[in-house]
Amino acid sequence: MDLAIVQIKPLADESDWQVWKYRIEFILNCHAGALEVIQGTLVKPEILVAGAEEATRVQYEKDLKDFQKANTNAMVVLTNSMTEETLQKTIQRKFLLFSTGAYRTTPTAALQSITGILLLYVRAEQEAVYVRVARLRRREYSQGEEVIPEDFEAKDPYLRQHLAKFDLDNRINLSPHNTDSKGLNIYTDGSKMEGNAGSASVALQDNTQLYE
Repeated sequence: MDLAIVQIKPLADESDWQVWKYRIEFILNCHAGALEVIQGTLVKPEILVAGAEEATRVQYEKDLKDFQKANTNAMVVLTNSMTEETLQKTIQRKFLLFSTGAYRTTPTAALQSITGILLLYVRAEQEAVYVRVARLRRREYSQGEEVIPEDFEAKDPYLRQHLAKFDLDNRINLSPHNTDSKGLNIYTDGSKMEGNAGSASVALQDNTQLYE
């Protein structure tokens, strides 16, 4: 049966779960091993140890090829039968389970509440709104609320002019710095010594160096 011929309404939420599950199981059953992969009865064969016999190696390669084909068919059927939002929830759920160490039967909503992590599609929408408002300075609406550019601080561009037009000679003065201050003046800096912090100082009396 060609996968392109069969069209299944994408799974949107829990309300159509039972019907969607029945249809998916029917389609998966049309591909050898696909349903077994989803149910966990067909798994990837363990890697062979060094020095395995030729017959064992041949059987391993056959089992691995069968699993890869069945797994690919199963993933194609499932990903084409989910909305993008549902697919993102499925992807995120694996990371939530890993980070919390919760049971696999724990609802995704509970995992998100425990970790404080937003749904991927919600986070992506927030980032998109932020970029359009803060960078492009456009008004946007997010979850029924208006977001205006004035709510975000405008960032100065890193480069105000092209590098080719930057005149370095006029920006840095390499000539000696002479002071016209009268009286006693002491200057220090924050120079560093290896393993310690120190400072250097110089004392000037009427522009005449007294101490360094």
